[in-house]
Amino acid sequence: MARGATGVALALALLYGGPATAQTKIGPVTLSGEAELGGRVVWHSGDKAKFEEYRDLVDGVIGNFDLLLENEEITHWLRGRGENVGYDDQRYWLEGGHYGRYQIEAFYGELPHIFSDSARTPYLRAGERTFELPPTFNIAAPDQALFHEVDQELKWREGRFGTKYHLGESLLLETSYRIQDKRATGNWGMNFGSPGGTFTSIPRRFDERIHESRVGLDWQLGEASILGEYLGKFYG
Repeated sequence: MARGATGVALALALLYGGPATAQTKIGPVTLSGEAELGGRVVWHSGDKAKFEEYRDLVDGVIGNFDLLLENEEITHWLRGRGENVGYDDQRYWLEGGHYGRYQIEAFYGELPHIFSDSARTPYLRAGERTFELPPTFNIAAPDQALFHEVDQELKWREGRFGTKYHLGESLLLETSYRIQDKRATGNWGMNFGSPGGTFTSIPRRFDERIHESRVGLDWQLGEASILGEYLGKFYG
């Protein structure tokens, strides 16, 4: 059976109908950028989990920002950005460095994947990765009072850190490290009863981390370039 949902997300900006921009001097540096603060009201019908499958779309206050700090000579800079602050699909960037010489970058973001918001199971957690049925549970005649709601969603967290350093006018060294953290609860399998009987979904816990390291050297030769790179991935 196909799942579907329709909805409307109405965002009301509280600052002049949109982001507020400004520039001010703070000692030896200049701060510029914009910040946005507003409210969101969401209406939907149908499958709520499908409507919010890859986002945290709920009523509440919403905020974004993009701020830049520069020194008087405009040689050094620091920039910070944020989207969907405080929600399960929030993202943040931090960048800075010396123009034309080096740059440091950092990122953190979250992404939800909602499978269902109405799943129910009789299984109880017996350990970090194990579940068991209540002693009084009868598969042939399940007691609905023994079922309880269980979240079925995946949360993907990602963090990155990288650097860029100009070793010369035509030689650029780049390094980066990234970690992806995936945690979820969902269905692992089913126990089928006799024809016309009942079946039970078995909850499964998913926990995975991927580490990625990268080092590259880019040599510019006029209209051509030579790129050497190392990429390593580690799972844990």
